[in-house]
Amino acid sequence: MQVADRIIRFIAGTAALGLLLFGVQFAWVYWGSGLDSETVFEHVETGRTVTDTHTVKDKVATLRTLDPPVDPEPADTAVIGRLRIPRLGLAWSPVIQEGVGKNVLRNLGAGHYPGTAMPGGVGNSAYAGHATYTDFAPLKNVRTGDGVYIQTPSTWYAYRVASTEIVPMDRTDVIQPHDTSSRDLTLTTCWPVMSPTPATHRLIIHAVWVGWAPVSDGTPAELAGTHETTADRTVRTVKTVARRLSMPVTQTMAAALALMWAVLDGLAWLIWHRRMRDVWRRPVADPLTCLFRLQAGPTAVRAVLFALMWAAVTFACFKWVCPALADAIPMFADPHPAV
Repeated sequence: MQVADRIIRFIAGTAALGLLLFGVQFAWVYWGSGLDSETVFEHVETGRTVTDTHTVKDKVATLRTLDPPVDPEPADTAVIGRLRIPRLGLAWSPVIQEGVGKNVLRNLGAGHYPGTAMPGGVGNSAYAGHATYTDFAPLKNVRTGDGVYIQTPSTWYAYRVASTEIVPMDRTDVIQPHDTSSRDLTLTTCWPVMSPTPATHRLIIHAVWVGWAPVSDGTPAELAGTHETTADRTVRTVKTVARRLSMPVTQTMAAALALMWAVLDGLAWLIWHRRMRDVWRRPVADPLTCLFRLQAGPTAVRAVLFALMWAAVTFACFKWVCPALADAIPMFADPHPAV
C-alpha cells in the first residue's frame, strides 16, 4: 500500500508540475513573448534613427496641413518608424516594418502591407499586427476620435480614428483606399483577440489624416500631454535597467527574482533550520513537493518563497525554454498564424 501510495503521489505531483509548466508556456505565447519587445525593436531599428520620445520632455510640435513629405516604399523587413496611440499609453509604441510576413510580425511590432500607401501618402496606408497584448490586442480599446500617430526618423504623421468594424477574415477590401484622393490609415488584427483557437474575423480600425510635423519640431500636443501612469513608469524603469545591463527584460527579471529568492530563502534557512528538520526528514515521492521543501520557515513564508521561486523560473523559461519549445512544437509556434 505504501509503494502504491508513493507511485500515486509521484504521478499526481509530476502531472501538477507538468500543468504548471504548460501554463508557463501558454502564458509566454500570449503575453511573455512580448516582454522583450524593446530588445527586439532595438535590433530591428539598428541603423535607423527612430527616437523613443516618451523618455524625454520635448517641445510641442504644431501639426501642418500642407502636403506632407512621403518616403518611398522600402525593401521587405525595413524599418519605417513607430506607431503610437495616446489612449493605449506611453509604453505602447510598436516598431513598424515593411511587409506582413511571419519574419516581420514575429518581431512583436506592426507590418506595413506592401503596395498600400506609405505614411502620409495619398491612398490607404494599411498595417497588421498579431492579436496579443504586446502587439495589436490593445486596439480593442481604441475609440472613434482617438489620435493615431506614426513617427518616422524625420516626420510625425497624425491621423484620427473615423470608425472601427469587425469583418470576416476574407475581407481584403478593407485595406483598399476608399477615396483615391484622401490620405487614410487602416490597422488590422485578428478577432477575437487572445483567442486560443484560429481567428475567423479581423478587427479593423479606419483613420483619416489630420496633419504632419517634422520630428525636429518636437512632439505632437496629444502625445506630449499623455499622462504617464504608474504602470508606464514601472515598465519604463524595468526596460531602462535591462537596457543598461544589456540584457532582455525576461533575463533581467529572472536574475533579479532568483537572487531575491536565494537571499530570502537563505535567511529563512538560518532562522528556521531547526524547525524544518522534521519536515525535511519526511519521505517525499513527487517532484513538486521536493521543490516546495526547498523553502524554509512557517507555511506562509514557504508559500511566499515558493511563489518567488516560480516567478524566477517562469521568467527564465520565457527567456530560454519557451522559444525553443515554440520552434519544436507547432501548436506553440504562433498564437495567430492567420493574421
